[in-house]
Amino acid sequence: MKLLKPAVTSVLAATLMLPAVASAEILPQEVSVQPMSTDTAMNAQTDAQGSYLINPWTKEHVYYQDAVEDSSFTTSSIVTPEAALDNHVFYDEAALKDLEKLKQESTSASLQSQQDSTDLQYQQMTESKNTLSAQTNDQFAAKALTKAQYRGQFKELSLTFGAFSCPTAGNFLLHSLQDSPSNRSYAAGTTLSNGFSRTPSYTEISIPIANAVKTANAQGKKAVSGSGSHYTSAGNAGLDWYLTLGKYKHNWAAEKMTNGTWTIYINVNDRYDYTHISPIPSSLPAKAIALVSNHAADAQNAGAIVPYISNFYMQQPNYRP
Repeated sequence: MKLLKPAVTSVLAATLMLPAVASAEILPQEVSVQPMSTDTAMNAQTDAQGSYLINPWTKEHVYYQDAVEDSSFTTSSIVTPEAALDNHVFYDEAALKDLEKLKQESTSASLQSQQDSTDLQYQQMTESKNTLSAQTNDQFAAKALTKAQYRGQFKELSLTFGAFSCPTAGNFLLHSLQDSPSNRSYAAGTTLSNGFSRTPSYTEISIPIANAVKTANAQGKKAVSGSGSHYTSAGNAGLDWYLTLGKYKHNWAAEKMTNGTWTIYINVNDRYDYTHISPIPSSLPAKAIALVSNHAADAQNAGAIVPYISNFYMQQPNYRP
């Protein structure tokens, strides 16, 4: 488990940004609706290494991070299935439409050139030093800045993330500091999609999906799909993903194969943007995080930070309910 050193925490408290609610939801067809079972409690277990969930696809233990979170500012890492998945799943014809849509999107994910750019930015951030100066800190005072001034601040901050094991967060912030950032898509099997699939947050959405597939299999269905919304926290995803995604939406579809196993396609999507946080928490580091997030929202209003959509695709083959 990764623990933040006090020196790292003190710097990040002045530089962290929190993405707001995700968008770009892929809505399933409103037919063949049946309520999802609510008796599938998602209980974390504990061993010598800490609290964990069992990933339904790999059967591996997925451990939560040790993190102290302000209860007035963030939500608990341990969730119920109802919080991670909408109350309805879709079968047969409607599910097949969702299935084909996810397949096509995953196949057409324009990844190679994007991944090259991502790798380059990772290298830049990893090699960067902490150059956050007292002058930059002073500029976070509540005053209106120009678009160029905001961009200068946040570019410096994005590079700082790499020095503190948050390269993805820095990469996504850096991408937003242009007038027309492209939307991003990461196909199944890529570094970022694989990375997110190893978080407890992903397992939290996977458990109710697996339960829905079990129900569909028991009912003799050949396809099932659904959607939901969820979130990351420092505890259920680690600091890097927490600062990259925040709240997000997910869509999924599954098909039964001829050998009796199921293949599940999952899409996690998020709109990278910022909104003002109010009221401001009273305790640190939540207070510092909220203040900088509000500063980022001001930068977005000035056109320095430009929202864009990110899609991550995961594929879970050979699942046998």
